[in-house]
Amino acid sequence: MLEAYASDRELVLLPFGVLIAAIGVQRLLTLRTRWGRAAAIGIVALVPIHFLFFVFDYFGDYHRRAAFWFDWNHQGGLEEIIRLEAHDNRPILLSSGRDPMMAPHWRLAVLMHHREDLLRQTVYLDAATLDVATVPPRALILMNIDDPALAALVRAGELRLLFSVPEPADPPYYSVVER
Repeated sequence: MLEAYASDRELVLLPFGVLIAAIGVQRLLTLRTRWGRAAAIGIVALVPIHFLFFVFDYFGDYHRRAAFWFDWNHQGGLEEIIRLEAHDNRPILLSSGRDPMMAPHWRLAVLMHHREDLLRQTVYLDAATLDVATVPPRALILMNIDDPALAALVRAGELRLLFSVPEPADPPYYSVVER
C-alpha cells in the first residue's frame, strides 16, 4: 500500500541523484573515444531542452491537471469562510471526518489572514455523527459536496448553500453552507 505524501520525504534523495548524474557526465567526458565525448556533450545539451518542456507544461496546463492530487481547493473554501465570518463571531464548523488535512489547512489560512482568533471558535465535525439541532444558528460549515449526511441536510433545507468553491479543472468539491 502506498503511503500518502511519502514523496515529501523522498525529496532529500534529489541531491544524490544530481551528484550521480554529474559523475556520469564527468566519466563520459574523460573517455578518450570520440563517441564518449559526443554522448556527454549531447546529454548536457539536452538538459536545457528538457527543462523548457517542463517549464512550458508547468506554467501551462499542469495546474489544472494536477489540482486533484493536491487535495482540492481547501484554501478557496477556507478563505470564503474567513470572508463570510468578517469579525461577526459566527461559529465555524469544518467537516473533517474524511479529510485529515483540514486542520493544517485551516491553521495556515487563519495565519495568512492574521485571524488566529478564529481558531477558538472552530469546531471540527464528522457529518456522520452530526445532530443538526446542536449546530448554532448562523454557523458557517465547510463541507465536502460528496458527504452524504451534509448533502441530505442541504437538500432537506436544514442547511443553506452559500457558496460552491470552484476548482481549476473539476466540478466544485467543497461548499460553504450555513444553518
